[in-house]
Amino acid sequence: MQDGVILSDDRGLIIYADEIAERIMHLQGRKGTLAGSNVYKTPLNLTGIKHVLATGQSLRDEVTYGRLLLTRRVIPLLHSGKVWRVIAVVAERTELHRKEEELLVKTSAIKEIHHRVKNNLQTVAGLLRLQMRRVEGREARDALQESLNRILSISLVHETLSHHEEEQLDITPVAKRLQELLLQSLARKECVITPVFSGTSLYLPSHEATSLSLALNELITNAVIHGFEERNV
Repeated sequence: MQDGVILSDDRGLIIYADEIAERIMHLQGRKGTLAGSNVYKTPLNLTGIKHVLATGQSLRDEVTYGRLLLTRRVIPLLHSGKVWRVIAVVAERTELHRKEEELLVKTSAIKEIHHRVKNNLQTVAGLLRLQMRRVEGREARDALQESLNRILSISLVHETLSHHEEEQLDITPVAKRLQELLLQSLARKECVITPVFSGTSLYLPSHEATSLSLALNELITNAVIHGFEERNV
């Protein structure tokens, strides 16, 4: 429903009300037409006109009547310093408000899910690190390190999503952070690697961001492991 317009004089007599305003007032339980009625002779003050006539100040708020939500913008028109006319713009926002609340709940739930997934992945990563300290074979350690890096890649995406309102995220800072983590875990102490990162923002849905982070993990891992073989610096 669109905004409805109501015009009142300085005595509270409604001079004009459009069809939308009439329909909105009917939803609130009012019967008959608004034009010709007086705001002081009705138990409902849903238009806000009485308040503006009493104070001379504009009004902008929301009111509820039963399960209905009404927004009001009421503006006094002055003549010689006194209120001459009052314009009230009203709108019924019940359905919109309900959808906004549902969206907030869903957004909070999604953020909480991403947060918990991130925490669970961090727990798995901690267990892999613990296992890496116990194994002695190079092949086993490399396999655990590879699994650990992949889990950290997914965890980075979920960590970023847990701090965002939307399901799309900028993969650029995730990629930069992934580069730093992989270099810390893969580069030998005697091998000095100076990373260079460049790129513009790239927003992707969560599932695509996860896939891309895994692909970047493989690329960076291979670059570090195979790109610096037989090099000391």
